[in-house]
Amino acid sequence: MPFKEAPKQQTKNRLPSASVNQQEGSQLDISQFQPPPLQFWAGGALSPVLQRNATPSTVAYQGFDQISALTLSDFKAYCRRQADWQSAPSFTDDQRTLLREILMLVNEDVETILGTTRVSEIVTQLDAEGVRGELADERATAIRDYCSAASSTELPFKITHSASTLSNLIIVGRAISMLKEAFPVYVLRSALKEPEFNLLRSQNYLQAVIDYYQNAEQRPIFQATNGSDFESYIYLRQSGEKPARLRWHQPEGEGQKLPPL
Repeated sequence: MPFKEAPKQQTKNRLPSASVNQQEGSQLDISQFQPPPLQFWAGGALSPVLQRNATPSTVAYQGFDQISALTLSDFKAYCRRQADWQSAPSFTDDQRTLLREILMLVNEDVETILGTTRVSEIVTQLDAEGVRGELADERATAIRDYCSAASSTELPFKITHSASTLSNLIIVGRAISMLKEAFPVYVLRSALKEPEFNLLRSQNYLQAVIDYYQNAEQRPIFQATNGSDFESYIYLRQSGEKPARLRWHQPEGEGQKLPPL
């Protein structure tokens, strides 16, 4: 008896052969049969990766004129939000450097006192006629010292924020800087009060009291916590009295002279 050929088994999920829907001489596009890429979830389970086409976003940098119109607080907020703000292609090197210096100037005390001040006002003070240098450094220090004294930090001593313009603020701040350079901070903190500070400025005794403290034959002591030691010095000057003789370095070949008071 002849044997019958066994029926062929159907294979499930079998890929179509190259002849399926294919014309003679053409190539088969098998991309539709490729499984999606896989990634491992926690625990070893596999999950298909969802692929997205990212559209590059355009960075909206602020230019120099735009930043100049911001307040100092808004400028700081912009720099926090736009970490690479210095990469703005419209900046010149000088503009980038100046804005960086202003950002470094604006510490917590400065922002407390001058947070609503426009960046353009600071630019005018630190970049007068496009030239920066020692004068700009002095003004920046004066701004910082004034704001430190007028804010809750109260160093080197407490003052009331009363400057009507940024120029006046810098004048008062420069007086504070001069005293900080001459006196230990702890002396100013404990012995100098705002009324005496204002009198030293208004009577033009600021440099005189510095010379007295630094050059007297015996170092004067300013320690009264109610400001009376500075008050006594001011009273002596107003009364025409001369404070203790200064230590004077006599130039060679000149007669005996006393320093001006």
